[in-house]
Amino acid sequence: MQATVILLWMFAGLFYIIVITNFSKKSKLISATLGMIGFIVAAIVMTPLDRYVKLMLHTSQMISYILPVLMAVLFYVISIVWRKKVEG
Repeated sequence: MQATVILLWMFAGLFYIIVITNFSKKSKLISATLGMIGFIVAAIVMTPLDRYVKLMLHTSQMISYILPVLMAVLFYVISIVWRKKVEG
């Protein structure tokens, strides 16, 4: 379940990038905004909050904080590099 939630947040981030890049094209803007909102809602609904509260209050689980941040940074860096290669 945790990997699914992480992927949902990554797809929401990808739709956010599409929203920013296609701000002048109204049809793509609307569909990407709806997709982003849908993925955010799905990620929030599927997040097991009781487990995350326990992890946040337990200080020895630092890898639980660091790993998702590193994964998100890697995802956005790869997305930006890939987009530059496709557009350029």
